[in-house]
Amino acid sequence: MGFIALIRRELANAFLHDARRAIFLFGAATAYLILFGILYYPGVVKEIPTVVCDEEHTAYSRLLTRQVDDDERLGLVRVVADEGEALDMLRQKEVYAAVIIPADFSHDILNGRSANVLFMLNGANIITTNIATTAGNDIVNTFNTRFAARQAALRTSGDNRC
Repeated sequence: MGFIALIRRELANAFLHDARRAIFLFGAATAYLILFGILYYPGVVKEIPTVVCDEEHTAYSRLLTRQVDDDERLGLVRVVADEGEALDMLRQKEVYAAVIIPADFSHDILNGRSANVLFMLNGANIITTNIATTAGNDIVNTFNTRFAARQAALRTSGDNRC
């Protein structure tokens, strides 16, 4: 039996002898297409309520806060100085994303170390969570790219202006 005959026999067994298989295979794919099309119909999620907790209040932390505010996917609701207040806002669903900038943020940058930023999300809605996660990654990557050369210059020249 040749390869073509084998394929023909398998297709006949799969679809001609029992039509329910074809309906199930193509019907399920069509149903998923329609279901996810309806879920993503609005297309774009913008202005996800976000709080920034700036524990440092330096030029670097203000720049990062400004980048959060400038991103159209995140809507900055408030800037707070206390992490507990940001967590309360997240728990009470006043916001769906919280960015925590620690007190040693610029110190780490100026010393050439990796600066940490905590980005917390309410994961109840997977679409909002995915978009906010992407926005957070983009903001941090943009910040890192923008200041990588400046960090190198600061390490060599000792100039600590932003």
